Amino acid sequence: MVENKKIYRLRSKNDFALLSTRGQTVFGSHWLIFKVLNHEEKFHKLGWTVPKYVGNAVLRNKFKRWLREILENKKQMTLKLSEKHYSLNLILRKKNASFYQDVKFEEFERAVLNGLRKIKKIQN
Repeated sequence: MVENKKIYRLRSKNDFALLSTRGQTVFGSHWLIFKVLNHEEKFHKLGWTVPKYVGNAVLRNKFKRWLREILENKKQMTLKLSEKHYSLNLILRKKNASFYQDVKFEEFERAVLNGLRKIKKIQN
């Protein structure tokens, strides 16, 4: 396996659409969804979907910062998910208005790591 230490971001609308239609769905928790798709490129790609129903821009950006922090701290686990390289989109599901305001970092981290563990089981 060619090891690449960098995780690239999903940026194009086509990448997200491909993941949405062909990607496998994995639930990290009842409010966190991962869409996963193996690809032939030599690196991993990561994207996140944090819609407006989650809250205002400050709250949405907080979740994005938390995700980047978790993935930076757990980079080795993330990179070793499988021999194949993959595209991954993290999606926050629709919940009531105050739900996301009450989510703590530890709970978010637990949900993300749980989803990554499930992906690792599926990929192997």
